[in-house]
Amino acid sequence: MKKVFLILFFLTLNFKLLTLPVGATDACRADSVSSMINCVNLLNNGNTDEIQINTLITCSGIDTCRFIINNVNRPVKITGISGAGFKRIDSFDYGIITINNSNQVILSNLLFDESFGTNGVIQNSTLAVIGSSNIILDKIESRHPRLWALTILSSNHISVTNSIFKDSEMYGIWAPHYYNSESLHIESN
Repeated sequence: MKKVFLILFFLTLNFKLLTLPVGATDACRADSVSSMINCVNLLNNGNTDEIQINTLITCSGIDTCRFIINNVNRPVKITGISGAGFKRIDSFDYGIITINNSNQVILSNLLFDESFGTNGVIQNSTLAVIGSSNIILDKIESRHPRLWALTILSSNHISVTNSIFKDSEMYGIWAPHYYNSESLHIESN
């Protein structure tokens, strides 16, 4: 009996030492604007390394779907299941996803659908990569962006593959040379 008690005591005492941290390994699942805001906050604070978008999230209103990945310098991934992403129906004066001052971020399998028609507001890029490096955008579909689908500024080692930028009012990808972006890889788009 004494031997069993000591083994149970040892296992109980050391159990916490053997468990893996939960936060940084579990995917945060987003299916609404509020859950996406929560997931982006978790990602920015280091409490998750992956956001999985499970549906087409409707964006309506000023700054409703402004998601900024900021100062993230570890491998992270934002991905969608088939057909998942964002459908913006008004308020085109802000970017939906901005990757700012970050490193090793992957965006994959996401749809950005911006409705036809104008509402007279200032137009902005749907996606932006600013001051970042080692960013991969794979299987991104952007429909009807109001200005540019993707803006790349002062960034290095950016890869855009297997993506579609459709019916953009200006450009699909805007990466002006005077912002010193280098090593841009664009393939199969």
